[in-house]
Amino acid sequence: MKEVNCNVANDLIPLYVDDVLSEDSKMMLEKHMETCAECKAVAEKLKTSMPIAEDRDINPFKKLRKKILMRTILIVVVMLGLYGAFLFCDLTVLPVFYYGPDLMKDLQVVEMEEGLFLRRENLASRGDVVIVDDNANGEIKLYLGENIFGRFRMGWTEPLTYTQIAPDKPLFGDEPFSKVSYCDKDGKVLYVLWEKDAED
Repeated sequence: MKEVNCNVANDLIPLYVDDVLSEDSKMMLEKHMETCAECKAVAEKLKTSMPIAEDRDINPFKKLRKKILMRTILIVVVMLGLYGAFLFCDLTVLPVFYYGPDLMKDLQVVEMEEGLFLRRENLASRGDVVIVDDNANGEIKLYLGENIFGRFRMGWTEPLTYTQIAPDKPLFGDEPFSKVSYCDKDGKVLYVLWEKDAED
């Protein structure tokens, strides 16, 4: 352990009396005062001359450190909560509000060389195509969904778009798709959009 001289000890004594020295500095100063009567006397004199307050905080930095730590933890928790809420809103896909004649009028399944496409037009058919089930007995079940942020888009209209919903040849099985149904999020069929047999 380093030894201190009287000049350094005199600089440390007020901090020692206030009890704000680190443990190492405190031990170094106490070791010096064991062999130096002058420095010990200065410390004793300073202790007796200081007014004693009953509610005096022994270590004022402890409260400050605790307050900073608590605020940091609070900020981290709030930021994690906001990030979690953002992810929830962004990743949660819900069926669009629009059902009935307006939706059915704007949706049409068309056959092209590459496979089946969903033709969509206007506000009633906005959102992303979500395939709930494909190739279950040659039927494709889908719905239009949007995340929670999408629910608050006002006045946004989607131009005419074609979204491929099935390739010309399914990956599994020899039978091509013969039916496309519009369903809810749980796969319950609400409308039949297209049937191959009906068009042949």
